[in-house]
Amino acid sequence: MLTLMVLGILLGMKHALEPDHLVAVSTMLHKERRLTPALRVGATWGLGHTTTLALGVLFLFLLKVPLQEDRLIYFEAPVALMLLLLGIKAIYDLFTAGREIYFHAHDGLTHAHTFRLFDPEQRHFRSYFIGLVHGLAGSGAMMLLLAGEFPSIWEALIYTVLFGVGSVVGMTLVSCGIALPFIASQQKPRLYQGLTLLSACASLFLGGQIVWEIVHA
Repeated sequence: MLTLMVLGILLGMKHALEPDHLVAVSTMLHKERRLTPALRVGATWGLGHTTTLALGVLFLFLLKVPLQEDRLIYFEAPVALMLLLLGIKAIYDLFTAGREIYFHAHDGLTHAHTFRLFDPEQRHFRSYFIGLVHGLAGSGAMMLLLAGEFPSIWEALIYTVLFGVGSVVGMTLVSCGIALPFIASQQKPRLYQGLTLLSACASLFLGGQIVWEIVHA
């Protein structure tokens, strides 16, 4: 059992390195100016990911729902949509800086205001939600199959939580590595824009590739 638990943590850390996870997090971190908030984004992503897996294990054990391996690819559909939306948002941020101008009148005076279409204070909530969406994709779905082989729901949940711990640790470290180039390039507009555009294009490409694989499955 101890071996399986350690394996769960290691697999969780490896799970954080999957391409769709790296690309998704890169589109979320391009606006971070400091490392600590970036690490929190990765950690909340991992927590959301773990939440979905734990709920999936409960669903399998309590409702005795059979899970067929050939159907796992359809779990990728929400991830594909999320990657496409993240890519579009990153491009939007690149060309508009996430701000718009509107005119407001009061007391007989008209003046301009700016507002953020995407509130940066909600980034951790968004990161958690994106983690939820990614929970049952890739090797996360395979982990769900493995959890279904445990003799009791408690063993399966413990394994799932440890897998989630590995995911949180792994994604936090990954977020550090991804955020550093964006932070370092803040004073170099061309480089910063190039990195942001690269992450956006990678997100759109990977999202489109997953859609293609689902359609031709």
